[in-house]
Amino acid sequence: MDDTVVDNNAHDSLDELMVLEVAPAELVLEVWEPTGDAVVDSALEDLRALDTAELSQHVQIFSSIHDQLRGRLTDLSDTARS
Repeated sequence: MDDTVVDNNAHDSLDELMVLEVAPAELVLEVWEPTGDAVVDSALEDLRALDTAELSQHVQIFSSIHDQLRGRLTDLSDTARS
């Protein structure tokens, strides 16, 4: 037996979706504020680069950000144990 669930209202909600090609500058908020931690701030800058990066680069960028943040957490953990 097929347990597939079909949402008959999915089409209706797509008709109501509005997509802006370019958001007006006054509606765009800063994604982040500096944290004071150089590694975290660098990772956040890399995250901002996703806006202009090719889709094919997104996985590499996310992986780099993950590695930076994981490394920083490891450093903090090591410092706390000392």
